Amino acid sequence: DQGESALALLGMVARQFRQLMIGVDLRASGLSPQDAAAQAGVPAFRASAFARQLEKYRMGELVGAVARLAEADAALKGSKLPDALIFEAALLDLCSG
Repeated sequence: DQGESALALLGMVARQFRQLMIGVDLRASGLSPQDAAAQAGVPAFRASAFARQLEKYRMGELVGAVARLAEADAALKGSKLPDALIFEAALLDLCSG
């Protein structure tokens, strides 16, 4: 345990994917990567990295990732399984596509 709860870490990961969903949508409507980053709430110093991430994802992938994270959130709040196991399984699912 490094001090952060699995639920808090999951929230951070989910926030990133929600920002990517917003960014992909804004890019599809014609905004520049920098403007999409700003409107998605990404700090200016992270805009370049965020723009690169936007090129790597399609909306369908992001929707699936957010749905998987929502499942993990529900499991963390209602399952008797260890929180670390639930969180790690969700991350592995996200990484495996």
